[in-house]
Amino acid sequence: MTYSAYDNEKQTRGVFMKFMKSNVIFLIWCVVYVGILTIMAIDDIELFYVFLTLELVSLAIAFSPVGEWILRVMSGARKIRVEKDREYLTQIFNAVYNDVKEKNKRISRKIQLYIEEDKNINAFAFGSNSISVTRGAIENLSEEQLKGVITHEFGHMAGGDTKVALVMTIGNGAFTVLWLILKFAMTRGKYKNDLGFVFLFNAIIAFIVRCFTAIGDRHQEYMADEFAFDNGYGEELTSALYFLRELGAGQKLRLRDRLRASHPHLDKRIARLEKLREEKGNENANTNAEDNKFTVTF
Repeated sequence: MTYSAYDNEKQTRGVFMKFMKSNVIFLIWCVVYVGILTIMAIDDIELFYVFLTLELVSLAIAFSPVGEWILRVMSGARKIRVEKDREYLTQIFNAVYNDVKEKNKRISRKIQLYIEEDKNINAFAFGSNSISVTRGAIENLSEEQLKGVITHEFGHMAGGDTKVALVMTIGNGAFTVLWLILKFAMTRGKYKNDLGFVFLFNAIIAFIVRCFTAIGDRHQEYMADEFAFDNGYGEELTSALYFLRELGAGQKLRLRDRLRASHPHLDKRIARLEKLREEKGNENANTNAEDNKFTVTF
C-alpha cells in the first residue's frame, strides 16, 4: 500500500476537521479566555504580561512528556510488570495498534500500554503516547471486546481529545500552582491584591468550563466510537457497550450528573454504532448493485 503526499495532506485536513467538530466548546472557551486577557491589558499591561507568561509556561508543561506523566500518575496507570498480563495484553494491543497505524499515518509510533489496578471496567488515553486499561476491563471483557475499547481510545488520540485534556487538567493545574508561588513571592508587591483575584477568577472559570466542556466530551465519545467503527472494530466495541449495559453502567442519571457527565448514555452510543453498521451495509449493497449492472456473462 503506497502512501502519497496527497494522502498525508488529505488525512491532515480530516484530522483537523474532526478536532474542530469534537472540541467546539473548548475552542469557544479559548476565544473567551483570550478576550479576558485583552480586557485585562486595558487596565494593567504589566499584569497582562504576567498572566500571559504563566499561561504559556503552563501550556508548555502540559504538552511536554512531564504533563503526560503527571496524568498517568494521577490516574494510577503503571507499566505492566506481571508476565502473564504482559503477554495477554501485548498481543491484543499490538493487533489493534498495527491496524490503526496502517490506516492512520499520523498516529504516534511510540504509544505504550499501561495498566490500572481498578476493578471498574474502563480504559483511558493520555497525551500522545499512553493508553491504559483497568484490571476490571481485563478480567471482565473478552479479547475482542478489549480490542474495541482500545481502538476507541486510539480514536481519542486521533481526534486530538487527549491534547485538550492535557490543557484542561495539567495546564490549568500548573497555572494555579504558578499563581500560588507568584502570589507568595509578591505578597508585598504591587500585585498583592490582583493576584488573589486572578487566582480565584481562574478557579471559578475552570469549574464553569468543566461543566460546559462535558457537552464537548460527549461528542468526543461519539467521534471515538466512529473511529473504532471505521478501523474495523465497531462490532467489538458494540459488544463491549452491550456488556456494560447489562451490568447497569448505563443507568439513568440525575440532571446534575447528566450536566457533568463526560460520556453519553450507553443506549445512544450503541444506537449510533448500529446505525453506522446499517448505513455501511446499505452502501455496500448499493455498490454491489452498481457493479452488477455492468457484469456480462459469457
